[in-house]
Amino acid sequence: MNPPAPSRDFPAFSIFPACLTLICLFALGGCRDAEAPAGETHSPEALPAREAEARDDVRWWFTLQEGGLRTSQRPAPTSERAPWTVRPRIVDFAAAEAGLYAAVNGYGLVKVDWSGGQAPRFRYLYDFHLLRYRTLTRVLVVDNALLCHCYFNTQLNVIAAEEWDREVVSLIRYRVSGGASAEGAGEAVPLPFQKTHPGWELKTLYAAAGGYLYLEWKRSEPWRTEFSYSRLSLDDWREVGVTRDAFRRAYWSQDVDRELRSAGEWLAGRMGQERTYHFRVRGEDSTAVKRLRIGASAVDIWRIPLQRVGSPDGASWIYGLDPRGTVYRIGPSPRGSRERCELPPLPGGFTYSDFYVVPAGVIAAWEESDFIHVGSAGLLFLASPGFTEAAETSSTP
Repeated sequence: MNPPAPSRDFPAFSIFPACLTLICLFALGGCRDAEAPAGETHSPEALPAREAEARDDVRWWFTLQEGGLRTSQRPAPTSERAPWTVRPRIVDFAAAEAGLYAAVNGYGLVKVDWSGGQAPRFRYLYDFHLLRYRTLTRVLVVDNALLCHCYFNTQLNVIAAEEWDREVVSLIRYRVSGGASAEGAGEAVPLPFQKTHPGWELKTLYAAAGGYLYLEWKRSEPWRTEFSYSRLSLDDWREVGVTRDAFRRAYWSQDVDRELRSAGEWLAGRMGQERTYHFRVRGEDSTAVKRLRIGASAVDIWRIPLQRVGSPDGASWIYGLDPRGTVYRIGPSPRGSRERCELPPLPGGFTYSDFYVVPAGVIAAWEESDFIHVGSAGLLFLASPGFTEAAETSSTP
């Protein structure tokens, strides 16, 4: 039976496998950046700066072992490696009314309960049967529920596509409102495109303003690879086709205010101006995500998470993570402060991949990276971190 032709409502584009392979070689380091993070604001007063003679910080290290977060002295290398697409690691944070959640690749969600004075506690909302061999990318907060995006990566996996006979799952909904008694297993959410295009995977999900999701669909076969694009309304779940150009314009055309752009330019100067930075901003809107691109390099691209934190007086602070281990804090305009906090150093080959600011301190995700493979991964909880003034000099690469 011939494969179904893409509907005219959902334009598709074919790419020969050889071309796709060349593109993937350049893009492997950046394939992780599918969209849909969520955020919650907290007052910056919860993160007071400390004097030089202040006490040592309080920290807790946790390493992922068989999906569980186990206490450890500090991150340590492991001989167990797997492609980042299927290796357990922290891929996103999302804050709903019920609390803060961390997304664990291949497993699901972990609810984090942490006040700062004591070690954090975790509640696991895992769906191994749905997420095994699938890549979990981002989490959205929609109507007090969490939507997780996942897909089956045919190029980077530990099983062949022919061995995978389960139905395509792109979105998994977790209902988290109503307390712990209402929390439970996730449920697959079917999308209109999938009903008419079986076998297509939702490769990229991008949350835009106005309650829309922009979707990039992909179908891989031995003789060709196709892409198609659509836009989904979160109000009525109506999905319409869009062109690739429309998808790309929406991806970069979010309204970035002067404070965000100024913060991005300053951070790019701090971390090294010879590369390109893609900033992904968590803010007061728990669904839409703003993006900012600074730099002209097409090869050396760093993806940097930012978090906008509101204060009671209406001003906002911007936090940014340098993956080498520095959290920056930028105060409100017009004369905002520029401060930095050094996270504990990691062993060689390790990097900080994401972070989230809460009243108790900073939660940072870390992982052991080896090109396309990941070894150890886990979380750092740093209570009451000390921020000091950042000198106006650029860091070395």
